[in-house]
Amino acid sequence: MRRKWDRIMSRARCYSIAAFALGALVMSSSGAWAAKQPRFTGWSCEIDLAAAKAPVPRGQPATYSTNATSKVCAGTGKRTKVDIMCKAKIDHWNKGAQLRAGFPCQISRSQCGISDIVTTKRSSLIITPKGDASLMCGYN
Repeated sequence: MRRKWDRIMSRARCYSIAAFALGALVMSSSGAWAAKQPRFTGWSCEIDLAAAKAPVPRGQPATYSTNATSKVCAGTGKRTKVDIMCKAKIDHWNKGAQLRAGFPCQISRSQCGISDIVTTKRSSLIITPKGDASLMCGYN
């Protein structure tokens, strides 16, 4: 039993490292870490497990709404880059650690001064063994 737990925790640490690296890549590739970029928090975000092809616990919804969010805008006009992060707790999670990437993710750029919704595949969803989900998406 101890070996199995060690394997699970080792895998969870790998997912955590991969999540950090992917998050850093998403943020740095868009220039979102540059100084004086507009940052917005507390807007509504929906995490869709089915769109990310992540398992859905039996009897639970495939989508989770959250206001634990962050959005960073960089640039101006139609070339505005946007990075988002949303966090939610998945109820009754029993599917172990999960990492999904490259699925469609829609982002509203209205807070960045552009009234459109864009779709990107620069996306990742990390779910810990305890059901803590982090969605990261970037556009441009």
